Amino acid sequence: KGHGEDLIIDAELPKIRDRKTVLKEWSKTCERVYKRASVEFSVEGLGNGVTAVITDSRCNQHITASGSFERAVRLPAAISGAKKAGAGARKNFPLIDTVEESYVEVAEKTVLPKAHKQSYLKRLKNKIAALPSDAKGVPLTDDSDGDGGEDTMGSRGSFTAAVVGVAAALKAA
Repeated sequence: KGHGEDLIIDAELPKIRDRKTVLKEWSKTCERVYKRASVEFSVEGLGNGVTAVITDSRCNQHITASGSFERAVRLPAAISGAKKAGAGARKNFPLIDTVEESYVEVAEKTVLPKAHKQSYLKRLKNKIAALPSDAKGVPLTDDSDGDGGEDTMGSRGSFTAAVVGVAAALKAA
């Protein structure tokens, strides 16, 4: 939804189209698709019949550059869209707003080391911890030459946000 909004904002629309109306219609369309998918795929016999939206306030600690697709300001918009589609209002479509520490611990100590070398995780965690508290949009990862890359930009809370994101996936599983 957010990527489409960015494309609409940057697009040259015909003069007969009002950008605000197009954005509103895009939003409604995305909500309808999401609602339809949740109804179609949250049925008995497919998974456990539950589609959950899981978030945690710690995910908002990943502060990126203003042009990034990963901007924290998108989280409230995503949650709002999920609520409009029925999240939190039905038993088979819960809205969960907290990830317990037990999942966070498993994510950091067990899952992430299986996906990344321990040296990389340590280097990234230390780099993020050394950032000034007001830093945002700072390049966090290295490119293949070991120089700072601009693939992932973030802030002092980015490592925590990433770990909590993995923990949310574990909670959903």
